[in-house]
Amino acid sequence: MAVSPADGAADLLPLNPGLGSPPNRDAAWRPTSVPAGWEPVSVACLSLHLGLPDLVRRITDCIYEEIPSYQENRIARADLEASVAANTDATLIGVAARREPSAEELEWRFRLGRKRAEQGMPAEDVVKAFHIAHRELWEELVTAAVADPAATDVLLAAATDVWSWTYQLTSAVC
Repeated sequence: MAVSPADGAADLLPLNPGLGSPPNRDAAWRPTSVPAGWEPVSVACLSLHLGLPDLVRRITDCIYEEIPSYQENRIARADLEASVAANTDATLIGVAARREPSAEELEWRFRLGRKRAEQGMPAEDVVKAFHIAHRELWEELVTAAVADPAATDVLLAAATDVWSWTYQLTSAVC
């Protein structure tokens, strides 16, 4: 099965030019082969990708609500939304294709971590922001999968993939 975004994907949030763009973000959603049996997870990921701007706003709201250093406005909302968009979409792309983060993707997260340190953010708060983002992403994946009962079993297997991305990205940030 191939997975590809609809025209609405052009509404994705811009990235922070100071970090550069994550590797080949738009090309990643061109029709992509997915492992046999993994189609329900890929479809759920694509569905979330198409609603990325709203998901990013919700995740960003949660980060500001739950982490005091973000509440202190050390990071501009547009900057945080751009990095949340890039990280969330990269995770969706990787989980949809059932692959690990690439060296390029990890390098981009390393640069993000360095930038956040320069902005005065404690490393533990940056990691916590990733955890919040992936928690919210997981809840959305579960909601998307519930709409397709056949996806439930496959989604259980996807949990390992999502948490692997969480671990690898947060390790790269620090």
